[in-house]
Amino acid sequence: MKTWMFVFAIAVGLAATLVVAASWTTRPQSQSIDHPEFADMQQSGSDAEPDTTLLWIGWSFGTLQIAFFAAMLALGARSRRGLRGLGGPLIAASLVYLAIWSALVLTYHGQLNAENPALFLGFPVATAWMLFAIWPCPLIFTVYYVVGFDRWIATPEDLAELDRTLKRLRAEPEEPDDGIQR
Repeated sequence: MKTWMFVFAIAVGLAATLVVAASWTTRPQSQSIDHPEFADMQQSGSDAEPDTTLLWIGWSFGTLQIAFFAAMLALGARSRRGLRGLGGPLIAASLVYLAIWSALVLTYHGQLNAENPALFLGFPVATAWMLFAIWPCPLIFTVYYVVGFDRWIATPEDLAELDRTLKRLRAEPEEPDDGIQR
């Protein structure tokens, strides 16, 4: 499958997931209600059981976002010679990102009904996943970009081709584009 078709398929999946989430029926008491003592405060309703199906719709949306991110990177790095070895590292980094995202959602799901959720460095575990794993995870992609720039993004052959093209364009006489026919 061509990369742009893959990107399009993911975009359609994202749109479909948004439609499903937006049309999901809300349960009574699932939205906040006015606090009885503090007028400026909202609180959850008395039967605010978490909607796990909606949670998994959110997981699907996040998973598709990660795939979209990786596909757009692949689309940008692609040349006439393919991904030039970037495919493997890009897939590996995306799978790490997906595993961390899944761990965050799973720990959040496990903490939904817990009276005393487990803490990691003073944060609920799902929050710790967000702070200490999800946020730094895109650095993997940055490191790949910096380390592999000469191999994957702009190879010496690409730079030589660019140099030849620039020399050819500079050698050609430039015709003015002022709309006057000469």
